[in-house]
Amino acid sequence: MKKSLYVFIAFLVLSVASISHADGLHPKGISLDGNLGNAGKLNLPGPDYEIKAEYGAQSGANLFHSFRQFNLHSGESATFTGPDSVKNIISRVTGGDVSWLDGRISSAVPNADLYFLNPAGVMFGPNVSLNIGGSFHVSTADYLRMSDNERFYSMPSEGEIFSSAEPAAFGFLDGNISPITLEGKGEITQAESETISPGLRVSEGKSISLIGGDIEISSGAHYKIPKTDEKGEIIYKKAVDEKGNMIKDEQGKYMNALDENGNPIPLINTVKLGDMNAGRINLASFASEGEAEIRDSDILCQASDMGSITIADNMLLDVSGEGAGNIFIRGGQFTLNNSELSVKTLGSKDGGVADIRADSISFANGGVINSDTEGSGRGADVRIFAEKTVSFADKSEEGNPSGIQKQSLGENGGDSGNILVSAENISFYRGAIYTAAYGKGRGGDVFLKADDNISISGVSDILGGRSEIKLSTFYTGDGAGDAGSLRMEADNISMTDGAMIQSDTNGKGRGGDVTLEASESFYSNTGSFFLTVEKGGSGDAGSLLIESQTMSFQKTSVINSVTYGEGKAGDVTLKAAESVNFGTDSNILLSVSKDGSGRGGDFLIDAKDVLFSGQSFINSSTYGQANGGNIKIRASESVSLSGNSILAGTGGKYASKADGGAISDGGTISIETKRLSLSDGAIIGASSTRNGRGGDISIKASESLTLSGTDKNGLASKIYSSTLATKEGAGDAGNILVETGSLSVKDGGTIAAGTAGPGNAGLISILASNTIEISGANPHGENTDGFASGIYTRSSGKEETSGNAGDISLKAGSLSLTDGAWITGSVSGGGKGGLIDIAVNGAVRIYGDSSGIVLPEPLKSQSDFQKNNSPENLSVSGIYSRSESAEAFGGDAGEIRLNASDLFLSDKGSISTSAEGGGNAGTVAVHAADSVKIEDHAAITTEAVGAGGGRIILEAGNLLYVSDAEMTTSVKDGTGNGGDITIGNPRFVILNHSAVRANAYEGAGGNIRITAQHFIQSGTALLEASSEKGIDGSVEIESPQSDVSSELTALPLNFIDARQWLRSPCSENSGEKTSRFMVIGPDAAANPFDDLRASPAIRSEK
Repeated sequence: MKKSLYVFIAFLVLSVASISHADGLHPKGISLDGNLGNAGKLNLPGPDYEIKAEYGAQSGANLFHSFRQFNLHSGESATFTGPDSVKNIISRVTGGDVSWLDGRISSAVPNADLYFLNPAGVMFGPNVSLNIGGSFHVSTADYLRMSDNERFYSMPSEGEIFSSAEPAAFGFLDGNISPITLEGKGEITQAESETISPGLRVSEGKSISLIGGDIEISSGAHYKIPKTDEKGEIIYKKAVDEKGNMIKDEQGKYMNALDENGNPIPLINTVKLGDMNAGRINLASFASEGEAEIRDSDILCQASDMGSITIADNMLLDVSGEGAGNIFIRGGQFTLNNSELSVKTLGSKDGGVADIRADSISFANGGVINSDTEGSGRGADVRIFAEKTVSFADKSEEGNPSGIQKQSLGENGGDSGNILVSAENISFYRGAIYTAAYGKGRGGDVFLKADDNISISGVSDILGGRSEIKLSTFYTGDGAGDAGSLRMEADNISMTDGAMIQSDTNGKGRGGDVTLEASESFYSNTGSFFLTVEKGGSGDAGSLLIESQTMSFQKTSVINSVTYGEGKAGDVTLKAAESVNFGTDSNILLSVSKDGSGRGGDFLIDAKDVLFSGQSFINSSTYGQANGGNIKIRASESVSLSGNSILAGTGGKYASKADGGAISDGGTISIETKRLSLSDGAIIGASSTRNGRGGDISIKASESLTLSGTDKNGLASKIYSSTLATKEGAGDAGNILVETGSLSVKDGGTIAAGTAGPGNAGLISILASNTIEISGANPHGENTDGFASGIYTRSSGKEETSGNAGDISLKAGSLSLTDGAWITGSVSGGGKGGLIDIAVNGAVRIYGDSSGIVLPEPLKSQSDFQKNNSPENLSVSGIYSRSESAEAFGGDAGEIRLNASDLFLSDKGSISTSAEGGGNAGTVAVHAADSVKIEDHAAITTEAVGAGGGRIILEAGNLLYVSDAEMTTSVKDGTGNGGDITIGNPRFVILNHSAVRANAYEGAGGNIRITAQHFIQSGTALLEASSEKGIDGSVEIESPQSDVSSELTALPLNFIDARQWLRSPCSENSGEKTSRFMVIGPDAAANPFDDLRASPAIRSEK
């Protein structure tokens, strides 16, 4: 009930005061209450009131006064006088009326502090001013406690003691505490600003204190002028559409906003004059019994409930000076609304502190703390503590965000002070913190600590007002100051709606480090980080570290680390105990610009699971003279790159690109995890477009690596390394190194290394402890990436100077290529084909083609490809090495080496090398510890058009079985010799309805040499080593002779004519007269396991 009464009285007092002020009916006059001194009750004469020492009582250095009322109107003054021995003038108002102070308060006592207590309330008008040598303390307290614990009460009492001790604290007996208000002049003209009263102003080093109930300070004196640019020309507001986007005219220029008369509207700059200026300002608001003790570097407030403090409407509280002073604010709720606390260091002395403590703290509509240092002294610190919330919300009319500004200005400026904000929750909505170093002084550090959440949100409009935290350094001379650092700690940290954190260096100083630690989650939705070395900057950029349990970047969230100068771009590190998730169009850019000579920044993710989707990407590139940054991802469980089925975009993309005019290499990409999957068009790639070498790609997926699916444009998932430059001196592509348990590639997915010019393609090395399974083709048809799923190495340049294709090295437990999948190396110009080296502990299975894929209507990538190409939407499973140039300078095809336990080649499966022009076909060397089976129109071939045919070397420990298949080395044209075919020493060589050829055109035919323990050849099997115009090759078969006559049944001498059932080597029987050949003797014999062809029974006539 007591508190309710207080609220009502406070409301009534404020309401009546407002009405009285409007009517000019404020109480008037100064009168004594007769409790002190010898004058008794006395109405003092005005308008210039003199308050003599004899009107009160002196005790030691303390002079006490007691008034019934104390009011000053505009144009009036009150001067306290007394002996120089007085150090403290302590006055009270006991009549129960609010004091209206709108005149001049003076003291003729040198350096004496003035204490003014009125428990009924104090109101300052717009014309109030001070002329005192000491500090000024105003309170609505019930008593003033002295350092000897004696009390001077605001209401007189019998036998009261007047202590000679120093005042120590302001005390409140209950919650009925009256407010203190200060109302400034509001908006004035620039001319009026030269004659306006200075407001509450004390000498540097002295204090102003307002200690009471609710405190409201508003309507600060200010004037407005048009905002101008560097040339002094007025800046006009721009027209915007309903979405807030600026509107352009027909010439592409942004249009000015117009007023109702059609005139352009200028942007406005508000100049605040300062209604409260001191070396120290103390504000404390109480709502319950308690005390406020003013200490040298603090205000100690002891109370169960604190009141509200509001500073609004262009107020300026200024403690700037040679060394910035101090501001101490204590309350339940503190609001800084469209006003400023200025704590600037202007000289060589170190600044103090702006210290704000309350339950809830709000900076609104451009409310700002400015603690710049313009001299050599250290800037003031800013410390903000809230039990509940600290919020920085909304911009001012001029577009200035709410927040904190700390700059070290001038070449020899001192270090900027630090910023500490601590609360349960901290929020920014179009709020900002700026720290900068313009000289040799260091920028201030920023520390935001929240028990629960830190949220930064809100994007700027044409007037600005973006939510951002910015750390900068600008000095280009020696000894440049570094930018300050930023550290955030909270359970949850979020950045949304265009929020931004920037750290940049424009000179020799280092950019500030940014560290975010979230014990639970970090979330970004259109948030962005920028770590920048600007043009001309030689200092390194700061780094970014984010640590949390889970981490999510969504909807165009950006991390951008770039150098335009000599300094190194910033490193980026993301650490999550659980997951890191990049969603729609989120991206990380690490780059060296074309003018940059500093190295690119490195990027590291360390988490349990890492997910990329919806066209999110990481891009590390160099367009300048230095190497690009490295990308490293460590995930204890999985890394997933995928498209987004709803947004239908390309999946996560890693790209590392070297594009330097000078020799600058691309950074490496390294991924370590258990499971890595690329789906729906996901890409991992490294490339070089000029002189620099492309970066290497290293993947370690201990359990599995999977590539599958296409995006909405028909592009399949892929891992690639390429060099795209076509001029002399082009850089080589990087290598692709994969270690995994199992590798699966399907749906047109590829692992590819390529070159388009003189640079060489990179190596592809894959080590799979279990299986490699490659199957199928792109379900939408051929595009620029090809058609078949597979592992590719290409040299696509058509010139004689084109680079070499890279080598392919595969090691696995087993390997299968099915339904049209490929492993292939190709060259289109003078480059040499790379080696394809496959070593498998188990079996290699190659079979099938892509004819089972029913292609739908082509998607964009297929349609674009078909405009200039005739797609071959059919692929045959196989291992291929090709030289595709028809020119005489065409390079040699690469060699194919295959080592396995078994090789199963069937259903059109192929192992082949070929050369279309002057290059030689490569060698095919197969070694199988057990068996090789080539069946059902499968083939091992080498083929050259105008040069030498490649060799085929085949070794098997147990069995070589060739049925309805072929092994050929041929030269179709020219003088090149046919390649040799050498078959090692298996136990069995069985040729059934098959061909082994080593033919040539003008050159000598190749030689065929077969060594086997048992050689079995069907009547329709063909061994041929011929030359159409040259010397035929030879056929040599080394196999032991076996006498099996005793095991044969005698046949009759007259045989029937069986020509109608014999199979032609070139075609099969029609099937109308199929039959079986059976020999039935005394002992039955089983049908051979590889019975060649059914035939009718043949009877003998006895």
